[in-house]
Amino acid sequence: MSGCSVPTPDPAKVLTKTTFSLANLSGFNYHLDLDLVGSLGNSLATPIKHAHFQLAGTSEDKPQAVPQFTLDANITADSATGPIQLAGNVIGLADYTYFRLTNLKFPTLSPIAVSANSHWYKIQSTPDTLVDPGKRLGASTSPPLVTAQQIVDIRKAVADESLFQVTQTFPDTTLAGHRNYHYQVALNPEDLPRMAAVIAKDLNLSAPTAAQISAWEKYSAEIWIDKSTYNLTQLKISGTSPGKAGNIVFAALLNLDHPNQPAKISAPTNTEELSPASLRSLLPTF
Repeated sequence: MSGCSVPTPDPAKVLTKTTFSLANLSGFNYHLDLDLVGSLGNSLATPIKHAHFQLAGTSEDKPQAVPQFTLDANITADSATGPIQLAGNVIGLADYTYFRLTNLKFPTLSPIAVSANSHWYKIQSTPDTLVDPGKRLGASTSPPLVTAQQIVDIRKAVADESLFQVTQTFPDTTLAGHRNYHYQVALNPEDLPRMAAVIAKDLNLSAPTAAQISAWEKYSAEIWIDKSTYNLTQLKISGTSPGKAGNIVFAALLNLDHPNQPAKISAPTNTEELSPASLRSLLPTF
């Protein structure tokens, strides 16, 4: 019929529904493309100024269970002594975490017993490794694995706050065969610090600093939201973040699909089991 038009939904109401969908998301496939430029620290005493991450996989959160996931990682970096390459796969299940290296290149590489031979290794997920950061994959400073209760707490923190504020509305677009709302957004300066503080406390991490929060408020972001399900489909964000050795310029593109669908995550065959102590002796700090 001529003269009829579909009313444009209130962006704030769309974001409220999306926040609810995120808080209740039980599984998804993801692909993250992340580019970093700045003082990124040292790798085997080699300063790094640029790094590119391609991360993809599946995550599934079952009620009252440790989340299961897969991760396919391809990392490249530019250092003062030459290019760095690291690629591999990780599978996280309730009883074991499995990993393998498929590519490993460092210009000043010291001997590593776990080589890039595509051989699968596994380390047991015991109560100790879940709560003691020093026992997780042999790392002395890595955060603990996320527990089922922490997932519940994080869901509540997300549901209780509004992460984004819409600053511009773009025409609808199609992604992966689905029509999407498309918005430019800013991170909510009031709700974001509260949510970040709650999540950091729950995961035993340091709360964000005032400088970090101030930087977050200046980030440029676009989001795409499925019009039929209100699930987040794509997030594009860029900005400058304060680092320990100076500012880091970043650009990230995150795609999410197959929300709330059962994932087929299984353990690889022909694996070699490692203890946290033996893993510490195999891998140098870099």
